[in-house]
Amino acid sequence: MTHHVMTRHVMIHHVMTQHVLRLFSMLKPSTWFILGFFAVTLIVVGSNTSLLISPTDSLDGHVYLLIRGSEYSKGNVITVEDHNTKYTNRVRFTKHLSGVAGDKIRKFDKWVWVGGKGAGYLNAQTTKGEKLTPIKHEIIPQGYVFLSGTHPRSFDSRYQEFGLVAANKIVGRAIRLW
Repeated sequence: MTHHVMTRHVMIHHVMTQHVLRLFSMLKPSTWFILGFFAVTLIVVGSNTSLLISPTDSLDGHVYLLIRGSEYSKGNVITVEDHNTKYTNRVRFTKHLSGVAGDKIRKFDKWVWVGGKGAGYLNAQTTKGEKLTPIKHEIIPQGYVFLSGTHPRSFDSRYQEFGLVAANKIVGRAIRLW
């Protein structure tokens, strides 16, 4: 590299550094705190985390932090991969874990109840007009879970077309950020 090119390179680097420093100086302390929190979280949990952006209204919130391989329990929001449904293939779903093996599934007056708790109203079709059939299972079998969304139009285990999900498809727990 010639002296002229090297000098120009150093000047460009200096100007870029000044712009970045000016941008950082404009950030509020609360923004620094949030950025620091996320940086530490990602460093601590490392490659076992992913940021999930939910494009649907299936759950409250649209941004989740997925912690792969983390422990979860009934009531948590979890993420599953490679669960094929009648209307989707190889989609990642993030939903509430509403039922586990042994829980009873009841249908009453167009509502589904799982383990004694309401899982949602039964719709006749998807928002795209595709037919929805109420789930046929009455007890969740070993090795399967029941997933549900919080939105009344959520496509989830209330329907035969979605079905119960094999527990080995669970990737980990998802924590709502926004």
